[in-house]
Amino acid sequence: MSAEPAKKFMLDFEKPMFDKPGKSKNVDVNAGEKVDCLDIIADTLVEEGVTEVWCLEGSGLFRFMNPIMKRGIKRITCTNEQELGFAAEAFGRIARRPGVGMIGPGTGVTNLATPLHQARSAQAPMVFIVSDSGEMFDGRYTQQGGVIASEVLSPLLKRPVRRLTQPYSVGYQLKQAFRDSVSPVTGPMGIAVAEELSLFAAGDPATTRAQLANGYAPGTWGQSTTDMFETAADSKTVEAAVRWLLEAERPAMICGEGIWFHDAVAELNEFVHLIGIPCHTRRLARGAISEYDPLNSYGRARGKVLREADRALIMGLGIRYLENQGRPPFWGADTRYIQVQSSPELQCLQMPTEFEMNGNMKLILRAMVDCLKDLKVTGPVQKWEGWRQIVVEAKAKSLETTTARAEALRGHSPLHPDLMGKIIGDWLHKELQDDYTTILGGWSATSFYTDWIRLRTAGRLLDATDAIGLGHPVPMAMGAAMAQNGNKHPVLALMGDGDFFGGSGMAYQTAVKWELPIIGIHVNNNSLCTNCDEVFQACYGPTKDFYKDFMQIYPARIKTDEMLKPMGIHTECVERDTELVPALDRCLASTREGVPAFINVIADPIVNNEIMGLFTAMLYGNIPYNDLTTKAKQYLLEGGYLRKAFVGSAEPNWGKALEIYQETGKVPDKI
Repeated sequence: MSAEPAKKFMLDFEKPMFDKPGKSKNVDVNAGEKVDCLDIIADTLVEEGVTEVWCLEGSGLFRFMNPIMKRGIKRITCTNEQELGFAAEAFGRIARRPGVGMIGPGTGVTNLATPLHQARSAQAPMVFIVSDSGEMFDGRYTQQGGVIASEVLSPLLKRPVRRLTQPYSVGYQLKQAFRDSVSPVTGPMGIAVAEELSLFAAGDPATTRAQLANGYAPGTWGQSTTDMFETAADSKTVEAAVRWLLEAERPAMICGEGIWFHDAVAELNEFVHLIGIPCHTRRLARGAISEYDPLNSYGRARGKVLREADRALIMGLGIRYLENQGRPPFWGADTRYIQVQSSPELQCLQMPTEFEMNGNMKLILRAMVDCLKDLKVTGPVQKWEGWRQIVVEAKAKSLETTTARAEALRGHSPLHPDLMGKIIGDWLHKELQDDYTTILGGWSATSFYTDWIRLRTAGRLLDATDAIGLGHPVPMAMGAAMAQNGNKHPVLALMGDGDFFGGSGMAYQTAVKWELPIIGIHVNNNSLCTNCDEVFQACYGPTKDFYKDFMQIYPARIKTDEMLKPMGIHTECVERDTELVPALDRCLASTREGVPAFINVIADPIVNNEIMGLFTAMLYGNIPYNDLTTKAKQYLLEGGYLRKAFVGSAEPNWGKALEIYQETGKVPDKI
């Protein structure tokens, strides 16, 4: 009788994954609770320390707000999605944790694109949540279904928007968005929750709390901040870089937003003062080394220092368009560099670099300070004393020159933006001891104002970065004010005509509602780009009407203060330099009473941003020289709008005219 055949071995159930799990001592008593994924979103916001969301409801987003407000999170409703996006990204820059924006589908998505572009450029931590159109409407242009958020917004982000159509991954993807937002390179991140999970399923708990926590363990992962990923540099690289820097004859240092995001201001000051190196600070790091400190190569001294330095240390500064992509004349033609960035992605490969380090600015600076002490450096390097004196003298000379230039403009009408900047800067120093925040906007205004403010600490200056957008100043001022955690120091929103009419004017209704200490300053020069297009293109104006053909605001000297007064804002109109300080005093008093303020400054429409002196040939150079009006020819030659380095971008006779002017001092009428 034959033996029974043995059973074939098919699967190995001895693997550890098949062991019987032990009973957890930390049982979640709420694991079986029936909840909706919208509750999981609200719980994640609480876990992240979110105290307010910037929003504009649309479609399914109405249902999102109920569990969020139930948990005590403030809902700040804005007038459009661009406004809320600017506010959320400014909040993130100042707070060093993600600002949160929430929008509806369709046009809500497209309107958010501009502030997301700016946030990416600024490395601003920001998380947005879209109540996306339902998958059932894709391609049907129903219920705003013609736009899919992930397809529109993903190209603006470092990681694609996750479109969520089922509940199990909502918690994980939102938590991951917060972490991605603060991981190097910091920036905006978002999720899109399809309406199948809000409008068409909300209120019908689909599953349990435990199931909706698929992918991460709620309550065990804390708040996401810009300094949470603490990567240090290799100690041997740090020592080699420090030794190399000590061998310099004319060293320089320049720092950017990474210093602020990584909370490295104290370490930066210790390093700079221990070694005695001239240091320029930009962007959010401006003021990290006080601009009253002799070691801060403030203002126009920056150019002399960076161009003449033989070796330089760059820390936490994204080197892009506004830094001339790492090329002279912003940088020295023969300077060599140490680059320290939060991520290899931020390293500027165009600059001759001896040492590259990537990681947390605070940790790397601490390592550099410790290295200096190990090398027995106990005070400013003596051989650099003459170089440091050159920096001090360069700052003094620059201040003397610009002060004389601005003071000569007193009594002139209309008010020159340079004198306006000086008056405001002096007032900020005298009345507020430099304790304020500024949002930069305005084409001509920014060019001059930044020369006159002096900052003592970082995190006080925000701009539109390389995105160079319109309409951001007041929305960003709202975000900055909210991020101050109860500090009521004023936020100045400097704006031009494009900013005022492009969103900042109407954003005031939100500022009034929340009693934010904003002082808006509208540099009203009657144009979206001063008068350049009118001057250079006047020969081609088809209607011969100044207002219709060009970028002029109609009517001239419009009373924007009167436009805003019905909102409950304290408003002022200034036409002469003697009126500005009293107006600022009244505005400050108003903000201290919880009423935002606004000054309409009637400014000189001729004065321009110095960028036009660089780019005029590229912008208008296809116009034959002989077609230009007399005024345009004077601008080009007498006004310095045509630079020799750029004549190759223009019609050949522009270059010939420049040669004649340089030889004779006369503006040729015909070539």
